[in-house]
Amino acid sequence: MGQNIIKYSAAATLLGVSANAQENLELIGVPTPSGTGFQPAVTELARDLQWLDGMLLIIITAISLFVVFLLGYVIFKFNRKANPEPSS
Repeated sequence: MGQNIIKYSAAATLLGVSANAQENLELIGVPTPSGTGFQPAVTELARDLQWLDGMLLIIITAISLFVVFLLGYVIFKFNRKANPEPSS
């Protein structure tokens, strides 16, 4: 009877320790709530690629804002109210 209690308590302890270890383990490739972007970088190359991705996002955003500004300027400058008589 006493040995069964020791076996069961050892098994329960082992189960609890392994469950706690799995809970704290960083899971690679598993989706996280509201998680977007890359997985955590392990190598220097991956860190550099993630930096490049962020820099390209900034450059593309700047270009897009410039194009939106130019479109707004052209729409405002060449609308029918600003030019009642067309030149041609």
